[in-house]
Amino acid sequence: MNRSQAAKKVVYKPVLFIIGAFLISWVCIFALESTYLFGYEMPGFFVVFFDFAKSAAPLAAALFLLGKHLPERGFLVRYIFGERKGIVNYAVTALIFILHFFTFYLFRSEAIILTAPVFLSTFAGQLCFGGGLEEGGWRGYLLPGLQTKMPFLLSSIITSVIWSLWHLPYFFIPTSSQYGSSFFGYMFVAIMLGFLLAAIYMLTKSILLCTLFHALSNTLVMTLRADMGNMALMLMFTATSIGGAVICQVLAAQEKKHAAGRAFYD
Repeated sequence: MNRSQAAKKVVYKPVLFIIGAFLISWVCIFALESTYLFGYEMPGFFVVFFDFAKSAAPLAAALFLLGKHLPERGFLVRYIFGERKGIVNYAVTALIFILHFFTFYLFRSEAIILTAPVFLSTFAGQLCFGGGLEEGGWRGYLLPGLQTKMPFLLSSIITSVIWSLWHLPYFFIPTSSQYGSSFFGYMFVAIMLGFLLAAIYMLTKSILLCTLFHALSNTLVMTLRADMGNMALMLMFTATSIGGAVICQVLAAQEKKHAAGRAFYD
């Protein structure tokens, strides 16, 4: 069974996915913050569990809804690693990674001295326990699910808006790094970043590469501490993201053309 045949059998349920991802994450966030609100000390095991579960909630919701397909031969491999694409697709994907790294590296805080151990340990944490875990849900389930009902760019924007809303509680938690910052500014950055993640997904269909990029992006923000208010940084970031949106549009048009061609011959 090839990927296109398997994809035809998947019935996406975006609303159920959103409810599941939000419910699990927000319950975990409340459980973690209850120690601050009510002044008691939670055992370390539960802190680690809730912290992991809130980040893994989108992935867990996606896997639950895809449950009947997981035993199918090759389905999970395709879900994680994507389709075999041409060298150009992977070259463009590599370029997106490189441009994103240098966008933040060029505008890093002058007080930061980046070392390999700090960067790699932060990246590993984000990959295994942080934001990287989310991509199995956002780009692995919600994005292709919305794409079955609407144009790709619109589905990418809606995915990013929902992704932003999923983070909303952090803007009201005093101990959070997002506390007191602009939610709409955060949403704009999420939409721009979403175009890059969508482009990577369109180029490779690989959730693993989306996960690596998400972990890289979080790591850059945490270790380089670039000034997001810097106009030059935002212009470079936005230009790169618009390039990702163009890639999405071109690839979506090609997929639609190929699908129409297959339907004609079938």
